[in-house]
Amino acid sequence: MEYQESEVPSLIRRLLQVRDLLLIEPQTFQSICRLEPTLYQAETSGQRAFRRDLHSLRALGYQLEIATKPKRWRIVATQHVIPDQELEALAAIRDLFGAGHPMAPKVSQLLDRLTTNLSDAQQKQWRQMPVMRVAFNPAIDYTPYTDWIEFFAQAIRQRRQVGFYYQARRHDQPQHYPRLDPYELEYRDRHYYLLAYCYRHGMILTFRLDRMIIDHSKELPYLRPGIQPMQRKRPTIDFTYRLPASFAPQGVSERFTIKAIRHLGEHIEIDASEFSEFQIIRTLLGYGEHAQLVSGPDSLFNELRRVVEAMYANYLHQSARERGE
Repeated sequence: MEYQESEVPSLIRRLLQVRDLLLIEPQTFQSICRLEPTLYQAETSGQRAFRRDLHSLRALGYQLEIATKPKRWRIVATQHVIPDQELEALAAIRDLFGAGHPMAPKVSQLLDRLTTNLSDAQQKQWRQMPVMRVAFNPAIDYTPYTDWIEFFAQAIRQRRQVGFYYQARRHDQPQHYPRLDPYELEYRDRHYYLLAYCYRHGMILTFRLDRMIIDHSKELPYLRPGIQPMQRKRPTIDFTYRLPASFAPQGVSERFTIKAIRHLGEHIEIDASEFSEFQIIRTLLGYGEHAQLVSGPDSLFNELRRVVEAMYANYLHQSARERGE
């Protein structure tokens, strides 16, 4: 139904008044007329106007419950009225936390509660897939680790110490780490990691959650009675690398912590820092032959050289096999 422009302010005021009455307690048409005599005429034309207003409230996203004998209406007080733009944001959040993410069940429960009372038009919009997808999908199903993520989160918040067994790739048997100060849970490269100070090695190590030995019967992992001392800082690795200038016409992407950028004709040099040699090497190799490490610790150069030589050897042996040598 179309309304004259002069009618709109009074219509809005009337809808707000009716909404407030229906939020307080169930109302009949007659009780509304008694409480607010100026809203409707107590006859057929007033009842038609009341039904139109109920329809408008539903279109705005309010859920109406109807009781009979006598007929009464009320608005569910716990519902949320969501603008279309915010509904798009909720759809993006739903798509972000996909299957396999440990927060997916909690996010789904929250979104179900927020979208219970959508209008028909918004329900249709909600069922559609987002136009822009930014999926947050771990490489494996981390939902079995939800309780342990919360376990470590609580230990971090309470500054407790922990211990566990860990199956590293370079060891045949799980290694026991009896005393660790957990500092941070990190999601990187589609996996969850725990950053913790290791007293045995005197440094902050990174542990992948799915490589921890989880054994409820042996209470693994476990809390220690001690409280963490002052948190230690992770040492950073400072280095410089070179890229073709054509790779960054609008600036350099923040793959590392960028400290300075120098334009050198056809190339740019970037001074950067990072916590992990592994991440530096992995990222530089992602540029293929275009990235060059210019300066940094000897250990970084040696490890990068070792990795490149191993890759070269793999392809060299493959070429030899293909030639039948």
